[in-house]
Amino acid sequence: MVKVLLASAEVVPFAKVGGLADVAGSLPKALAQLDIDVRVIMPKYRTTTQTAADIWRVVPGCPVPMEYGMSGCALDESRLPGSEVPIYFVEHHDYFSRPYVYGPPGDAYPDNLERLTFFCRAILAVLEPLNWQPDVIHLNDWHTSLVAVYQKQISGGPATIFTAHNLGSAYQGTFPGEMLDVTGLKSDDPGVTDMLHQGQLNLARAGLACADMVNTVSEKYAQEIETPEFGPNIFDLVRARRQDVWGILNGIDYEVWNPATDEAIAANFTADNLSGKAQCKQALQEQMGLPAASDIPLIGMVTRLDAQKGLDILAEALPQIQDAQLVVLGTNVICSSGSYPGEYGCCN
Repeated sequence: MVKVLLASAEVVPFAKVGGLADVAGSLPKALAQLDIDVRVIMPKYRTTTQTAADIWRVVPGCPVPMEYGMSGCALDESRLPGSEVPIYFVEHHDYFSRPYVYGPPGDAYPDNLERLTFFCRAILAVLEPLNWQPDVIHLNDWHTSLVAVYQKQISGGPATIFTAHNLGSAYQGTFPGEMLDVTGLKSDDPGVTDMLHQGQLNLARAGLACADMVNTVSEKYAQEIETPEFGPNIFDLVRARRQDVWGILNGIDYEVWNPATDEAIAANFTADNLSGKAQCKQALQEQMGLPAASDIPLIGMVTRLDAQKGLDILAEALPQIQDAQLVVLGTNVICSSGSYPGEYGCCN
């Protein structure tokens, strides 16, 4: 049986900032149905104990090497809701017991590089006391990419796959180049040359350069990130590793996103009985203060409010959309550093 450890900085329902958490919370359950021994690991935030129905300690103490010396963590275990998939929580109160995942709205914790470096180090450190060795460690976005770099320094061990959910310029995990020391890496270590780009430490490049395999959220996106427009700062690595880059279309959790059973919508409906859709439309129109007219098309859009999502195309098309209603749900927060936190928190 193939053993997979999925590592993510956020996992539904324990911590969610954006779409990454949804994938990390649903994909493992789908893999388990394929008889894969899949387990999940994430930091233990304040929200974790508030969300987990049952949680227990499996590793009371584990040393974790850091640039400043030896640190340590504890490890708790629970289950992904509605499944038997184990999920592990890395406990370090100073790093993770905070009110936000990446930082307050519109800002980032100044020690995010150190926090996520610790998480990556801890992922590898806890495998021995767990007495469980995965065949593959599945890394998700720049938050976990350093695992692939550290694995390059080890002979043998699990293979790594790096999934890039978003490679926009504000979502690559960039820090000043002189902060390389925080990671405990040296300039001549494998992969570090690729990580340092235009004076910046770029953690997305770390995953792209060092993971054994790379994939993105669709076949189209895998092609797009080979271009400067959609893959700024990273397209050269994507081109160089073209044979190792795959696009796999994201799926959804049908138990959660099921209009036949969803309690959050005004009325349920199925493919065989669509009558409930009209009630949902009317409820949304009323909530938004729009005329509740059944014969007016209602267009809904849920997205981050930035150009990467095609809002410039929408703005250009709006004057041509006649006799229709448009409802947009999105976020647009600019960090104090000038970058966009979007779905994954500030990247600096």
